[in-house]
Amino acid sequence: MKNIITLLVLLLSTAALSAQDKPFLEDIPYYIENLSVFELNQEDSRSYHTPEKSISLNGNWKFRYAETPAEIPSDFFKTGYNDRKWDNIQVPSNWEMQGFGEPLFRNMTTPFPNTLPSTMRDSLEKVVDGRLPASEMEKRWARYQLSGVSRDPFAVEVPYTPEFNPTGAYRTSFTIPSSWKGDRIFLRLEKVASASFIWINGQQVGYNEGAQEPAEYDITDYVKPGKNFLSVLVLKYSDGYYLETQDYWRLAGIFDDVWVFATPQARIFDWQVITDFDKSYTDSELDITVDVRGYNHASEIYTVTAEVSRNGRMAAAMTGGPFVLKQNGKHQSSLFLQNLIIWK
Repeated sequence: MKNIITLLVLLLSTAALSAQDKPFLEDIPYYIENLSVFELNQEDSRSYHTPEKSISLNGNWKFRYAETPAEIPSDFFKTGYNDRKWDNIQVPSNWEMQGFGEPLFRNMTTPFPNTLPSTMRDSLEKVVDGRLPASEMEKRWARYQLSGVSRDPFAVEVPYTPEFNPTGAYRTSFTIPSSWKGDRIFLRLEKVASASFIWINGQQVGYNEGAQEPAEYDITDYVKPGKNFLSVLVLKYSDGYYLETQDYWRLAGIFDDVWVFATPQARIFDWQVITDFDKSYTDSELDITVDVRGYNHASEIYTVTAEVSRNGRMAAAMTGGPFVLKQNGKHQSSLFLQNLIIWK
């Protein structure tokens, strides 16, 4: 059977279509203070696009705030957990702006005292006192670095986090439409500050650090027809937090859109469009790279087609060669068009 995946290009714009390491709550420091762990079970990053089959989870969620992760009930993520006495919170939002915790503004410093890692301090001290060979400039730089080391006995050593770590537990539910039967289903959180753990129907799904980036998870194997439960644990501080020490308000929570969406078992996953103009900016070459991904489907033959339209009328079309997309396979197609006249 031959299948055709079509990529429409309108005015040079595009449109298109486990295993876990550790139980999350048994060893939170393994995730939030481990430089080798900054995500778990996430999908690859891709160009932004929300498919037509999508559900927004924005709205009122059940919420419990605590000043440390240990104060959150250890079974809060389970399907039958009773959250009726919990507060409500609007998602998306920063919880400090909803009356939970304190909004803090800082320039380059963290809201808590911190100090350099002990191994770095030892090396700098060896440079200063001559135990390590160094130029005079390197010694001055080492002295400058050591001059900023906190003498506070409660200072937190980078990349560790303070014991006081504001934490929010979120719960909500959603319903999978019957029309999504046979599709691949994903959860996408646009922005969460700063570390987040995800459960679906009581099963742990994934982990993310980084407040200003999306996190996307394949939840096909975790959801069921009808009503499903989503639980999210958010911690304000993690080792990734140190990368975001800049001049702004230090706020936490699920502060951007949350989606559940469905795709076919074979889909356009990502794409890149490059327009390379000639020296006179009269004509352009159009180069489109399309990443196609297959999931739980039989190996079949596909082609990728791109159309360039103007005012709703097709101006040009490109079709790549046929390719076999295997189960759980990937394929990259390149489409190229010369002498694309600029529209004025």
